[in-house]
Amino acid sequence: MLTYAFDLLYQIYEDEGYSPSEIPGLILKHNLFGMEIDERAANLAAFALTMKARAKSRRFFRNQVLPNIQLIAEEEFNSTEIEDLNRLYDVTLDEDVWNTYANADVEGSLIIPPSELSQLKELRWQDVPNDVTWNDLSLMGSDTLSRVGTVIRQSQLLSNQYACVVANPPYMGGKNMGSDLKRYVQDHFEDGKADLFAAFMLRNLHLVESNGVLAMVTMQSWMFLSSFESMRQLLLANTEISTMAHLGAGAFDAIGGEVVSTTAFTLAKHEPQSAGIYTRLVDVHGDQAQADAFAAENSEPSGLRYTVNQSEFAQIPGSPIVYWLSEAMLHAFSSGKPLSEFAQLKNGMSTGNNDSVLRQWFEISFDDFTDDCVSNNSVDLYGKKWFPYNKGGEYRKWYGNASSVIRYDVYGREYMASLKGSRPNSPHLYFLPCVSWSKVSSGTTAFRLFPKGFVFDVAGCSMFPTDNTLLWPLLAFGNSSVAQQLLMAISPTLNFEAGQLARLPFYLTENSAAVNLAHEMVHMAQTDWDSFETSWSYEKNDLLKSADKMFSLEQSVVRLYEHWNEQSHIQQSNEIRNNEIVAKVYDVVGDVPTDVPLERVSLKRNAAFAYPKNTPAERDELFACDVVKELISYAVGCMFGRYGLDKPGLILASQGETIADYLKHVPEPSFMPDEDNVIPVTETDCFGDDIVSRFRRFLEVAFGKDHLTENVAYIERVLGKPLRKYFVNDFYNDHVKMYSNRPIYWQYSSRTDNKGAFKALVYLHRCTPQTTGKVLEYLRDFTVKIADQAMQLDKSDRAQDKREAEKLRRAVTECKAYEDDVLYPLATRNLEMDLDDGVLVNYLRMGKALRAIPAIERKRQEVSTWTWPVHPLEGKAEY
Repeated sequence: MLTYAFDLLYQIYEDEGYSPSEIPGLILKHNLFGMEIDERAANLAAFALTMKARAKSRRFFRNQVLPNIQLIAEEEFNSTEIEDLNRLYDVTLDEDVWNTYANADVEGSLIIPPSELSQLKELRWQDVPNDVTWNDLSLMGSDTLSRVGTVIRQSQLLSNQYACVVANPPYMGGKNMGSDLKRYVQDHFEDGKADLFAAFMLRNLHLVESNGVLAMVTMQSWMFLSSFESMRQLLLANTEISTMAHLGAGAFDAIGGEVVSTTAFTLAKHEPQSAGIYTRLVDVHGDQAQADAFAAENSEPSGLRYTVNQSEFAQIPGSPIVYWLSEAMLHAFSSGKPLSEFAQLKNGMSTGNNDSVLRQWFEISFDDFTDDCVSNNSVDLYGKKWFPYNKGGEYRKWYGNASSVIRYDVYGREYMASLKGSRPNSPHLYFLPCVSWSKVSSGTTAFRLFPKGFVFDVAGCSMFPTDNTLLWPLLAFGNSSVAQQLLMAISPTLNFEAGQLARLPFYLTENSAAVNLAHEMVHMAQTDWDSFETSWSYEKNDLLKSADKMFSLEQSVVRLYEHWNEQSHIQQSNEIRNNEIVAKVYDVVGDVPTDVPLERVSLKRNAAFAYPKNTPAERDELFACDVVKELISYAVGCMFGRYGLDKPGLILASQGETIADYLKHVPEPSFMPDEDNVIPVTETDCFGDDIVSRFRRFLEVAFGKDHLTENVAYIERVLGKPLRKYFVNDFYNDHVKMYSNRPIYWQYSSRTDNKGAFKALVYLHRCTPQTTGKVLEYLRDFTVKIADQAMQLDKSDRAQDKREAEKLRRAVTECKAYEDDVLYPLATRNLEMDLDDGVLVNYLRMGKALRAIPAIERKRQEVSTWTWPVHPLEGKAEY
């Protein structure tokens, strides 16, 4: 910045007729001053200016002028030195004044030196008081005199005022400051304590003379966040924003993502008089691209530049610097009532330890769960342990993100009460219907209806209407483009706090058209959410809901795709219509976009949303592949009795349930679940009831025997591999992914990677202490069978058979080692488990008996320290 300023000043002097040989010295002596906390940076700055001066004047070194670059040095004097200094300078300054720079290595140019110190002059002999003798001076070493000279010089530089101050200050949030720096900032720059750059903004204004200019590049957060509100109001009242280049996240090529979002601006130090000029470059990415766009705006305006009187910002709660808003949008703020008058907007619970009290719903016994609770006062009347928990989640409008549950019976509440950091915020609002959104988003927030029955989390922010008739208007407004524009005006970050939304103006109190649309879109979103087995309201695979055995599986997939493509377009049209209705109510038609790209219609069955970066043809293929994998997952669920072809919804989903319980629900099943809860998954066809055989039987019952061969061929074509190879190599990976690293079907494997010769699936909810022993029986049977196969192949003269025999012998060795070292010792323990402990704890307790899941295995050391599980994990895996 100094070298750029040098070139600018040189041109000014030259235009005024000064001699080229004298200009460099004049600039360095009278015009440029720099302050630096880092000695190397100070030296480099001085060297760069000196070289600049020499480049302009070859005789500069003959009459060299040293640059005014001051290192803000740490200096501290002891009591004896202070006494001598007071005599020497004929003053009575106390220890705090003389030691103003004791923490200069931390505080740097933030220091505001006391006027008594900055008024001192470096000592000259003629200024020495008469009562100070040579003997007195000899008591002070030259080092002391040099140090006090440094203190005086830097005090004078820090006390002077300048026509223009230019800075790119450091960025550091208050939470990351050291104790000394944090204390100094709070004591001297209360309005800027939220971040170090804000403290520098206020400090630099002290350095600017009246009618001078402050020019800085800082984070953009001071323009919008509530933590900077008092500073904004101070600046808007006492300074004038002359110009601003709003750079956003695209200013620095070397820093990707939304990590650093910046703005460059100039403030004139006088009360506001003229409108400011703002250039909006937040949607232009890259250093050079932004520079080009800024320059082009001067000659060929493209709508990036705004001229705004800063008094307009006061119309908006919190006075954010939203220079780009239209007059109609500004009027919406000034004339509407805040949302807080129509709803309570709250951040919810902080459990104190999510691992101990939160689960995915499918981990627990479903008999211990209810979503019927209507109030916090009635929770114990249901006799249940687990309740729905709104934890925020991914971008999804209207309905969904309902998969977490919380232990909220008496035990759970008392346990949370004992935890440090547990805060049951707003418990009187638990279980009430609300409109909710995720505190942290990917850039655009989405609002969802949560019916009765949910506890809500600090990340699942929620609004509870003062009148139940407002629930649907609030939802319609929240998901409108008007609300998004208003919200981005007061919080253009990735975080959306309840307090920020509370400031939004709300007009949509009565609008039957918007309410009707909201009902339709919630119904559509709920139907979409419940069509996946990770919803507790899931009934049956979509391909089977209207299964007609006249159609092949391929035809059914095509029909399902066409159905959801149509539904997605209907949802898109409804969202566009909702935007139009809200825009009309707010009188901002034409000022906000109302179109909704199909890729932003947040239905999981919407291929454009699920695969936004793929071509339409690729989306078709991906949709078919995912639907087929879902069918396979559902089929496995039917094999274990979790689901059934003859009854919708969950059947066996609680710990301890058996086939006898299944038959109570389905007395004459068309597809019988596995009797012993063990289904082999092997590369070699050794069992008549292995997973491939059972899946073929499932297809036959579900879609008809006539289509079996055709359907198997279609599935294999979609998967790109034979059924057996998919089940052996890919099914478990897909299951772990579908169930968010908390699988309910567990894979025993003779190796912890994906290359085990022996594999078998069991269903967690049907596991008993004897389950591992049953798997051991299958392992022994498998070992004998492949050993026999190896012997038979050895009798062949074909080289391929010899190689296959050797492979099988290695598998035999592997299986025997698995039996001796892992499975038999585990089976003899008759290990009990409690589903309340969760998959993470129970899976790790099985050690090397199961396929390793990296996301779970990484937690082993941490989990081994937990004392709350019914069956804690031992410190070291034995098997």
